[in-house]
Amino acid sequence: MSNLLDNPQLADALKSELDSWIRTPWFHGGSRGGVPFALKGVGGDCVGTLLAAYHAVGLAPEIQVACYPPSRGGTCEETTRLSLSRILESLVDEGWLRRVALGTEPLAFGDIITFKFAGLEHHVGAYAGGENEMFYHSGGVGQTARFMQSSLNEDRYRVPLRSAYRPTGGPSPSRT
Repeated sequence: MSNLLDNPQLADALKSELDSWIRTPWFHGGSRGGVPFALKGVGGDCVGTLLAAYHAVGLAPEIQVACYPPSRGGTCEETTRLSLSRILESLVDEGWLRRVALGTEPLAFGDIITFKFAGLEHHVGAYAGGENEMFYHSGGVGQTARFMQSSLNEDRYRVPLRSAYRPTGGPSPSRT
């Protein structure tokens, strides 16, 4: 199946946008009014930051999803929580993403990948590729947590990927 990010101009735009978020501080459950929220250079969590970057280049809608359950406490009301997988599946349903068949289909630059740690799917990144299988994400520990690149070969990320999604360019006219 064709990859939208095979278009060099779009791939370059996404890479530039993701690179421009590097070192943006991480804060968990960055939300305002139940909407994942991130400001470049100021802060955001993994899903808010990633979706803001994809929105900036036209690969995701303006973020309009309810708060998702934080892994370490938080302030979301139980009735407004959405799991990370439900946020991404809503983007599949809206036509912004399609599922990638892990193990069958190779990952490509710009694929959104999710991780399952301690039985919970609660981390997301953007696959960058390369010899070290790099990916963009908001992570780290304590005061040094930030948006950065890491390698899937690092011990902490040698867990099975939970899922992967590929940008489609938005809803087709027949879906709207």
